[in-house]
This record gives sequence, C-alpha cells and structure tokens, in this order.
Amino acid sequence: MEAEILAFIASLEVQPSISQNTCSAYESDLRSFTNYMHRMLRRSPTLTDFDTQNITSYLETERQRGRQPKTILRRRATLRRFEIYLRQEGYLVDDSGICNFQPESSLQALSGAPQPQYLTPDQIRRLWETIENSSRPQAKRDHAILALLLDSGLTVSTLISLNLPDLNLRTGRINLSINTNEDFWFSLRLSVAPLEKYLKEGRPELNPKTDQSALFISQIGTRMSRQGVWQTLRHWGKVADLPIGLSPRLVRNTAVIQMALTGHSLPEIQILIGHRNALSTQALIQRMKSTGIYR
Repeated sequence: MEAEILAFIASLEVQPSISQNTCSAYESDLRSFTNYMHRMLRRSPTLTDFDTQNITSYLETERQRGRQPKTILRRRATLRRFEIYLRQEGYLVDDSGICNFQPESSLQALSGAPQPQYLTPDQIRRLWETIENSSRPQAKRDHAILALLLDSGLTVSTLISLNLPDLNLRTGRINLSINTNEDFWFSLRLSVAPLEKYLKEGRPELNPKTDQSALFISQIGTRMSRQGVWQTLRHWGKVADLPIGLSPRLVRNTAVIQMALTGHSLPEIQILIGHRNALSTQALIQRMKSTGIYR
C-alpha cells in the first residue's frame, strides 16, 4: 500500500487548491491507518487489506483510544478520499472499501460526534415569508444578506468586506478574490433577485449618498459590522419562530450541504466557507448528508 499512498499524496501536491499542510494531514492519517494494520497483521498491509471490516475496526480502535470525534471523522474522510483515488486510478475494482461502510449514522454513534445543525427546507421557506412580509426598512437588505450567505456559505468577515464593484448582477457573479491569491468569481443562484431588489430599493432607502463603497450598509449608511450581521440573523430567526437560534454557523452549514448537493466541488466549497483544511470540509458534508433531510 506504500506505493499507492505516495502516488496519492503526489497527486494532491500538484493541485493548487490543496495546501502543503492539507497534504501532510492526509499523509498523517493514512500512516496512522497503515501503522494500525501493520500491528494487527504483523506485516505490511496491501490493498487487499483496505476493506470495510478493517476500516471499521481501525476507527473503533481510535475511538477507544480517546481520539476526539473531529479527529475520527477527519480520518474517515481521508480514507474515503484515498479510496476514491484508488478506484479512479484502477487500483481497486472490487466492492470492498469505505464507500460501502454502512451507514453514515454508524460513524456518528461510533465517534460520539454531535450532528451539525442546519436549516431544513421548510425553515428556509418560513424565513423568506417572514422577511418578505416585513415592513422594516432594512428587510430588503437582510433578505439579500441571508440569501447570499445561503448561496455561498461565506464567513461574516468576508461578507462585510464586500464592496459594490465585487458584485456583477448582469452575469450573476460575485468576486471573492479576497479569500484567495487569484481572481475568483462565484456564480450566484437564489441570491440574485434579493440582491437586485436590495440595490434598487433597499440600499437607497438606507443611504441616499453614493460615496459608500460597501455592499452592505447599516441604518446610518456605514459598512455593516460583524455584530450587526449577527444581530440581523438572530432577529429574523426569532421573528420566524425557528426552533434553534439563527447564527452564521447554522447558515453556513446549510449552504455547505446545498452546494455539495448541487454539484460544487470540494475545493470551491472549502474556499467559500474559509476552511484551511479540505478534510474539515469533507467531514462536515458527510456528517450532514447522514441526517437524510437533504439528499
């Protein structure tokens, strides 16, 4: 298995979206698994040992050793990605492996990790109806903020740093180069209409002056603060009578699972939500898919 691991790591190192730290984390997790197998088998493991039974045994052993839930989930994500690579390269052709590890909820019970919270489709609809029926002057802005967060999973810091030129409604894209070292335009979906309405009606109502470059502004015409966005989300969560508090993390989790299910790549999602390690993004997606609400 040593040669396949080295080839896998080499394939990651040439991808510009994957950092050296992430490559090192992948390799460390795979070494942990092969070391465990070496101790169990008293020989060097081969690809024939890379099966569901051994993977499950390894993860259970990690749990018994007191590993943190996030560490176990990350290691499972590494093994899953390694298997995908092996199948793509033709190293694995049978039905064994982690892709058949039953079902995701089993890992949740094994690791003791809490399920990440996110909004259900019904709760999102309730939020839209609540905001659209509001007469508050800032409702159009708040609708645009929530729609953009659900569309992209941006962090609050990134959201409030956006400027008017970063948004191109004609093409339905937003420039997020502030998160990367190169030009990065993200295609919007459901947030285009709320953003158009905010810029045409909501923003002029909040600030009739034209010298403010910030995309999202407060009631006094200045750039919105992190606290302002938090308060905005908390307010609408209460008004919509959601069973859980509406927070940036809750919205971001919802965005992640929706982007994953609509075909966005793992590196793209990782950039959008600000994860430094792709393993964290992959583990989060797998955990949320396991609940069955989103398919």
